[in-house]
Amino acid sequence: MNIALILHDNTMTSKNALNRPLHADKNDGNLYLLKTIAFTHKNTPIKELNRFFLHEENRKERLEYLKFSCDIDEIFYVATCNRIEFVFTTHHILDHNFLRKFYRHFRNDWNSEEVDFAIKYGEIFEGEDALRHIYRVASSLDSLVIGEREIITQVRKAYDLCKDDGLTGDMLRLVVKSTITTAKQVYTETKIANNPVSVVSLAERKLRDYKLDRNSRILIIGSGRRIRIFPNIS
Repeated sequence: MNIALILHDNTMTSKNALNRPLHADKNDGNLYLLKTIAFTHKNTPIKELNRFFLHEENRKERLEYLKFSCDIDEIFYVATCNRIEFVFTTHHILDHNFLRKFYRHFRNDWNSEEVDFAIKYGEIFEGEDALRHIYRVASSLDSLVIGEREIITQVRKAYDLCKDDGLTGDMLRLVVKSTITTAKQVYTETKIANNPVSVVSLAERKLRDYKLDRNSRILIIGSGRRIRIFPNIS
């Protein structure tokens, strides 16, 4: 399958933007450097995703250490309620040795069993596959609820945070710009968002099925953004 890779740089305009078939080899720019390690609702028990969560107060320090220790050029980190992904560039192949080193430096308190858990459940994407994957993620095709729009904002904000921390460079800037452009195109030129839904809206619909009295008292457990949104659903 060929994917149109549209990259816009300061030297390009929308009229002469690069638009060419995507191939992950060294003769096709630096796309072979792009790598992703993904833990999602599809491959990892949801209750175990917190193993890979980085708190805001130490996110920059932890990612900087990963960059230095694993010979990574650029990196950004995406965390939502049902996915955690590391998107980065390196000339290393993500083989067993690299992954073991990556996870040992990600959490130096992990024992061998915990490192093996990460290696078992982490889904690996390299080159063209990595770009295809991030396109699918931002377009909601990989989401728990296909068609939800929140993910495109989450990807953009995750990148912006890491960019502000000095963790990214030109390649990831172009990749993310291309990703956002592609995701917007998917939302506007297909019927994927004709009936916009989200985990929150699906929960709200399910709750309505119970036909509770409007004055019923409901306990909502959690502290994430979706939990904060839910009480505002009319």
